[in-house]
Amino acid sequence: MSAPASEGRGDVPRQYGSMAEYCTDLRLWMARVQQTRCMEAMFPIWLSQQLAAGSLPQQQQQQQPGVRFGFANQAAAPPPQEQQQQPQRGIEFRIPPLWKRLVAETVDFFILMIIKFLLAYIAIDQFGLIDLAKYDVDTLVKVASGGQADMSYTLAMEMTSELLMLEMVNRVSVCWFEALCLRCGAWGVPGGATPGKYLVGVRVVRCDWVAPSLDDHVVLAPGGDLGLARALLRSIIKNVSVTFFFPMFVTVFYLDHNRTPYDLLAGTIVVEPARR
Repeated sequence: MSAPASEGRGDVPRQYGSMAEYCTDLRLWMARVQQTRCMEAMFPIWLSQQLAAGSLPQQQQQQQPGVRFGFANQAAAPPPQEQQQQPQRGIEFRIPPLWKRLVAETVDFFILMIIKFLLAYIAIDQFGLIDLAKYDVDTLVKVASGGQADMSYTLAMEMTSELLMLEMVNRVSVCWFEALCLRCGAWGVPGGATPGKYLVGVRVVRCDWVAPSLDDHVVLAPGGDLGLARALLRSIIKNVSVTFFFPMFVTVFYLDHNRTPYDLLAGTIVVEPARR
């Protein structure tokens, strides 16, 4: 029984006396290959942590020979008050597929539509924000036909201002709804989620830096809750962009890790738990 040449034997195949000897040599070779592949896969993660944490000055590294690659030798460690800040450890997540993002946005759209209808009903029926008498069909027909030309401009301005006020109330309520859902996770799980995101199993976490990992996984930090301020900032940027600009959701097809501009500006990312 022969096998490919081992180290130091050139092109001469090695001869094996038994199947057990061949299997033992094969297992050792597979272990070395697996170890090499693991080192190649982990090198980008290690490099990103070093770049994010920053390296010690060369002079200080010479004075402290135990410090290397972000780990300190206990015997050569300086006093606690002089210790350097340890590198920030990343957390592995999985980037959710686009269909989950689409389903989550659709579910949230219908929920927010119901909330807007309820707010409009309360604003009109309870607070009288809009005078429905001005929206009488006969009055609108007369204005449109020119029978009351002197009232058309005033009526149009009043209708526009009332509708704009109602839209502002809806936008503010939507921003606060999303911010309260995203500010923190539930049941001890970091990262908040709207009802649609919770339904498909994705959440929004804080992201100061992110590095690609194997497959569709990423390593990011700190990966915790957003807090009310960051969640409110993300919600405001998202709703303002949807109202006045081209919808930014389509940018998930072009930006890294399916992030949108409001995710980049707010320092957030949409993820789901890692599957490894």
